[in-house]
Amino acid sequence: MAEIEIRMKLKGDGLATSEELALRHKFQDEIEARGIGKDLGGGSGFGEMDVLVEVTDAVTGKSLLRVLADELGIIDRTTIEESID
Repeated sequence: MAEIEIRMKLKGDGLATSEELALRHKFQDEIEARGIGKDLGGGSGFGEMDVLVEVTDAVTGKSLLRVLADELGIIDRTTIEESID
């Protein structure tokens, strides 16, 4: 198992707007609906939103998460990296 951290740049420097939160929730819902992995939660602040996902395989998980971010139109402001403790 691996944990993947997804960070999405917000329009402003503070907390997410209601529209941005709705987009993050859609992203999280799709992660589980598509069987990409287990949503471990998310948050926002300092101009970013984040989501933590547990996946079986880091390489495959990151690839599928990139496809999802692209489909939702947020790939250009999203980073997807394996979480290293």
